[in-house]
Parts: sequence; C-alpha cells; structure tokens
Amino acid sequence: MNLKLKAKILVGIMMLAPAVNIIKIVPDVCAVAREDQENNEELNRQLIAAANIRADFGTARDRAQECENLRRLLQQRADVDATDPLTGDTALHRAVRANRPDFVRLLFEYGANPNIISHDGRAPLDLMYTNDGHVIWEYAVTPELQNLLTDHGARRHSHNVIIVGPPLIDTQRNN
Repeated sequence: MNLKLKAKILVGIMMLAPAVNIIKIVPDVCAVAREDQENNEELNRQLIAAANIRADFGTARDRAQECENLRRLLQQRADVDATDPLTGDTALHRAVRANRPDFVRLLFEYGANPNIISHDGRAPLDLMYTNDGHVIWEYAVTPELQNLLTDHGARRHSHNVIIVGPPLIDTQRNN
C-alpha cells in the first residue's frame, strides 16, 4: 500500500474514530511509513547499481534480462532520479557511463531527469566530454546515446568541468 493511500485512510479514520483510538493508530501508521521509506531506499540503491552494468559483457539475452531487472525495480516504485549518496550519480549517469542506450531509453520512459548534477559537477551529457570539450570515444559514445539524451532535453552542465579537490599545500612559502 503506498504512502498516499495510507495517509488518506488515516484521515478517514480520524474523521470517524474517537480521539482515543487515533492515538493508538498513529504510531502504527508511522512505523509502516518508516518501513516503506526503508524499502524505497533499498530499491533506489538496487536501481543505481543495476544501471551500472556495461553492455559489452554477456550475451544479448543477458542484456535483455538486465533491462528487465531494471524495469522491475522501476515498477516497484524505485525513484528513477535517486542519487548515490557518495557520488551524486543517478541511474542515468551510470547508464551513460556503461554505454547502455537500452537502459537510458527505459529510464526516460519512467521520467528520468537528464539534467541532475552529480557531486563532481557533471550532468549525464557531460560524461561524454573531456574537460576541453572533446568527445570521449573510449566510452564508445554512440550517436544513439547522445541523441537519446539531447532529445529528452539533456544539457551540458559545464563546458569546462573542473573537479575540485583538497587545497594544495604551498611548499614555497615566504617566511
């Protein structure tokens, strides 16, 4: 049962039941909501991991099964735009890195946002370019993958993506 339906049921119960009964019901509804949130977070982790499988491994049958696994997670209400807490990558970032037009197409079917920026300042379309604007051919960027992204409104976040690290230590300090 989804969270909106549970909330509607709770409102209905509140309107019909005496206040004493509501106090007993609210903790149960909150516990169910917490459990739903934990389940959704696990689905989101699985979705991001599943989108990371490269196309050049396995057979066509394996790739079709991988795509079905991704679809199953999306049908179970995984958040198509969930981000990896460490990298900020979405499933779409991972699918682009893995050169999976089939995954990208499926993620767009479920409403993926092509312009979410990861922690390193890159949108999915940025992953296809080097810092000086050249296409990264070792990702085997295909016109199909690039067109899928741009047809769905993907924009480059930065033409000069700079990954900022810790400050450099000045070893030549004037004392």
